[in-house]
Amino acid sequence: SLGTLFQYDPSVNVLTKKIDFGISIDGNKPAGSLMQASNKKLYGMTTLGGSNGMGALFQYDVTTKGYTKKIDFTGTANGANPSGSLIEASDGKLYGMTNNGGINNMGVIFQYDPATSVYVKKTDFDGIAKGKHSFGSLLQANDGKLYSMTYYGGTNNEGVLFLYNPITNAYVKKIDFNGGALGANPLGSLMQASDGKLYGVASNGGANNKGVLFQYNIVTNAYVKKVDFSTSDGFHPCGTLVQAPDGKLYGTCKEGGVNGMGILFQFDPVSNICSKKIDFAGIANGMAPSGALMVASNGMLYGATTMGGTNNKGVLYQYDPVNNVFTKRLDFNGVNGYNHYYNHLIELTLSVNTGTLNTNRCTNNTFYLQYTARGAFDP
Repeated sequence: SLGTLFQYDPSVNVLTKKIDFGISIDGNKPAGSLMQASNKKLYGMTTLGGSNGMGALFQYDVTTKGYTKKIDFTGTANGANPSGSLIEASDGKLYGMTNNGGINNMGVIFQYDPATSVYVKKTDFDGIAKGKHSFGSLLQANDGKLYSMTYYGGTNNEGVLFLYNPITNAYVKKIDFNGGALGANPLGSLMQASDGKLYGVASNGGANNKGVLFQYNIVTNAYVKKVDFSTSDGFHPCGTLVQAPDGKLYGTCKEGGVNGMGILFQFDPVSNICSKKIDFAGIANGMAPSGALMVASNGMLYGATTMGGTNNKGVLYQYDPVNNVFTKRLDFNGVNGYNHYYNHLIELTLSVNTGTLNTNRCTNNTFYLQYTARGAFDP
């Protein structure tokens, strides 16, 4: 009951559990997503477990099905309790953040080299100047800089949006969330849309104190609030927005809507129109979506909910943005995991016959997700 790593094949609607987290020394309760590095291995982090009980960074080999713990988080020295995901930057290194630990116990930014297994702490979050307690992941924008947000800290203790330069090791706070016009407490990560702008959501603040959707221009440092969420249209957005082939941005709110169980929404960055597309309804299609969607190569969006479904343990679903069709694909039941939090699926191309990675011959697509089995979580 400490989480699983699984494979899901959408072509036959089959979920295969690959790893049961549970041995404390190897890490448990993953809260972020997996990522595939250029060496074709998958990397992720756990919030707890490891030799110090503060989480671990691990590698999973799809070919050998081998799980290897690479780093133990230790607290002051290298951070603790990571809640986001890793990214691979253009320098070939992996970058991530922790929620706690570091000199101030407010989290750190770090670099990990998968070739040498060398970990380097780069920045300690400190509260007002740099923010504190990040629940998201870093994004490398087209200017080569890394961008992200913290949930707390900054001038108003409502979180910050910041830039980190991996070449110069310079950290620059760009925006202080303020609980009002700018929103507050971002839980997800930023994404860069085809217009070059960064888009994100803050879970609180705004005109209704129920969260906002915003745009940030990395060239001009201009922040523009685009949407104020409300009770009827869904509120408390969390996770990361994604851009579908239609050019629209899609995301979820974990509360609100007709049934009070959350919504799936679409935002058009050209017209600035936000449209509710799906109301979550509990048993029928899940409730309380708390993670990000994933855009698959078949044009569909895939995601999961924290609760709801037949067993009230969450569902895995597919959404067709062209035809506005929602399909529940499977119910989580405890054995195959439950309570999907703050993460998203990733898509890999695999060979049917060998199960090995094959970038030239795409014979089926399989999605991987790590998620945690735990009770209600409200940071």
